[in-house]
Parts: sequence; C-alpha cells; structure tokens
Amino acid sequence: MKAFVNKYNYLTKLIFFMGITIMLYYLQNFPRRSIMKEAISLLTVLSFTFMAAQFYFTRAFRDIECKGKMSHVVTIHKITGYIFSVLLVFHPFLIVLPRYFEGGIKPQDAFLQIITTLNNKALIAGMIAWFILIILGITSFLREKFFSSYINWRWFHGGLSLIFIGFTIYHAVSLGRHFNLFMSMFYILLIFCGVAVLLRMYVSDKYKKEGLKNG
Repeated sequence: MKAFVNKYNYLTKLIFFMGITIMLYYLQNFPRRSIMKEAISLLTVLSFTFMAAQFYFTRAFRDIECKGKMSHVVTIHKITGYIFSVLLVFHPFLIVLPRYFEGGIKPQDAFLQIITTLNNKALIAGMIAWFILIILGITSFLREKFFSSYINWRWFHGGLSLIFIGFTIYHAVSLGRHFNLFMSMFYILLIFCGVAVLLRMYVSDKYKKEGLKNG
C-alpha cells in the first residue's frame, strides 16, 4: 500500500507539470496556427517543462519530502529524461516539418538557414543546448563506460544539466513565440527552485563527506 501511495505521489507530480504547462499555453493570447504547428509547439513546451522538472525528480526533493523509494525517483527521472530528451533532439527538424505541407521555402532550405544563422545569440544558444543535450543523453545511457565513480558522474551530470538549462531557457524565452512575460517567469521560478534545492543537496553532501574525513 505504501509503495502504491509513493508511486501515486510521483504520478501527481507528472500530472501537475503537464497540466499547468497546457493551461499556461492555452491561456495565452497569441495567434493560433495550423493543428500541426500547434501540436509541435505544445509538444516542445511540454518537453522543456519536463526537462526543467528533472530537478524535482532527484534525491534532493526526496529528502525534503521524506517519502518514496530512491529507485522510484530514479525510474521517473530516467523515463521522463530519455523521452523528452529525444523529443528535444528532434526539435530542429520538427519546426521545419510543416514546410513539407506548405508553399514557399523548402524544409531543407529552412533547416540550413537555421543552422547557418550565426548572428543570432539566442539561436546559437539553442544549438549549444542541443549538443549538450546529446552529450547528456549519451553519458547517461553509457554511464558505466565513461565513469568509474558514480559521484564523479553525478557531479558531471548535474553540472552539465545546469549549463544545458541555462542555454535552453535563454533560447526559449528569446525566440519562443509562446513565451510571454508570465510564462517566462513561471519557467525561471521553476528552474530556480529546482536548481537551488539541488545545489543545497550537493553542498550538504560535500560537508558531510568532509565531516566524515575529519571525524
């Protein structure tokens, strides 16, 4: 029964993040486009939400909540991480997909125009975030091949995740047509709270380790 309640709590978190994202998206007053474009936009926003929410599916929040098995936290973290990482990796290709069904510039030309535009800082930030995301995915999936120590991998993974989310939020807020002031503030607050608690855990673990050495 306790295991069911713990899993239910994680499911509630997932539903909350998904629900508030959809609500914020559809409450905004911006011109709507075709069903395909709207679906791609919503999928991208949801993917970004769950990548930011990764900070909430860690031991840091499990310790605060004082409930749930660590194995459940890791499972949710992995599943959501892999699924939405893949969706964001395909983001550059998805945004030009509608061009196959429209007139004007061809999809491949639109894609080339995106990746060769080097005078836009927000666009470059998105490209950097894209490469970092691929590195995060590969090193997570093949962790034991790249890192002999779990602690070293955790610091690498956490540090690179902070860099990734920094470039991503700048890219999304600057270029996302659906990121108005209210939605931007929501994501900044979401990320700030998650990062703050995660850093608190890292610092706490460091002091505990030093205390054991000096004790």
